[in-house]
Amino acid sequence: MSIIDGQDILASDFINSLSSGKDGVVLMDGTNTFSSFASKSGSTYTLTRDVCATTLTVNSGVILVTAGFIVNAYTITNGGTIRNNGGNGGNGAAQSGGTGGAGGTAGAAAPGGTLPAGIAGVVGGAGANDGVATGGNGTAGLVATYGAGSAGVAGGTGGSNGTPGTAGAAGTITNARVLESIFELQLMEFTSDTAFSRWKTSAGSGSGSGGGSNGSTGAGASGGGGSGASGGWLMLRAGTITNTGTIQANGGTGGNGAASASKGHGGGGGGGSGGCVVLVSRNYINSGTTQAAGGNGGSAGGGAATAGSNGNAGVVYLLRF
Repeated sequence: MSIIDGQDILASDFINSLSSGKDGVVLMDGTNTFSSFASKSGSTYTLTRDVCATTLTVNSGVILVTAGFIVNAYTITNGGTIRNNGGNGGNGAAQSGGTGGAGGTAGAAAPGGTLPAGIAGVVGGAGANDGVATGGNGTAGLVATYGAGSAGVAGGTGGSNGTPGTAGAAGTITNARVLESIFELQLMEFTSDTAFSRWKTSAGSGSGSGGGSNGSTGAGASGGGGSGASGGWLMLRAGTITNTGTIQANGGTGGNGAASASKGHGGGGGGGSGGCVVLVSRNYINSGTTQAAGGNGGSAGGGAATAGSNGNAGVVYLLRF
């Protein structure tokens, strides 16, 4: 956890400025509804705008998806799960007769709202059709311009019966940023959403490549897994934050490469790297889990194929005033 301490602000004034309190007492218990700022499905709430509460409580067994919006309150108490995770990559498909299997789908980007969206995963490489020597290449992970998290990771390589495609390379960060001040949040939150003005979290991860096939008639190769998306931004701001549950901005898991009956297997997709959790608080009391973990890489379809790499950890910032 990166701790930024000693901001030159009067604590009582800053606590009062964190939230107008207009949304009042918010108890997310799986039954109450808050149609003005959150949708609800079962015991999962998803923010549709920033919330400005006096007190906000998430009960055990309840999930709050921040979706790129900010939770502001005088006090926040979490006994459940508060998250903004990247989506999982899809599994590659097995061949069908002489037709190569499709690559897995890309993990969906962690949602953006007031804060920027995360970076999506990428699709896996397709398996080669029968008689085609080379499988489809994996796709390189997307670059994070002004990223405050971590680099992406590479996907796995398909198996050879013929020539597998090339695994998708790890996405990189250009103009890496480190959050060092409460006031830097303005840069991230309120500028227009262009590649040069808004901070991203972590770069994207590469997908798995497809297997090759140049053997007997009627047997194609299998597809590689899609990569998981990077974790998103998650921001909580309160005078006191008490966490006995889980707060997370995790990367999605990579999709698995598919097995082939007789030709090349698919490689696993890279796991999405973790995002950025930002906690702005005078008192942070944590006996639970606070994380920006990378997702697991997808498994290889078999044979000489390789698994995708596990995603890198992101960053948890604690800004104390």
